[in-house]
Amino acid sequence: MTTFLLECPKCGWCHFGVTEEYVQKWEKDWVVHWDKLDEKGRESYGCSEAPPTREEYLRCFRCGNPEVENFFQSKKSLNGHTIQPVLLTPQQEKEWLLDQ
Repeated sequence: MTTFLLECPKCGWCHFGVTEEYVQKWEKDWVVHWDKLDEKGRESYGCSEAPPTREEYLRCFRCGNPEVENFFQSKKSLNGHTIQPVLLTPQQEKEWLLDQ
């Protein structure tokens, strides 16, 4: 699968696109990891529950823009940036992941 960035048209934050299957696997793996952590280990993540909800993949990490269908492929550089996943719409998945 080709890796590319999706840019939020409202704030310019970049994300990487993921499929529904990716989200489901991530959630299962996260729960296994989370359940092995003690309280101090869980606090180190800065969150109180696991896994992140599916809804967190349906909006911009930075500004909360829920219009993922309007995110576009970015030409920004990854140097020095952190990125978060965003769930691809079925149309984006069809158009952008044909080269898998």
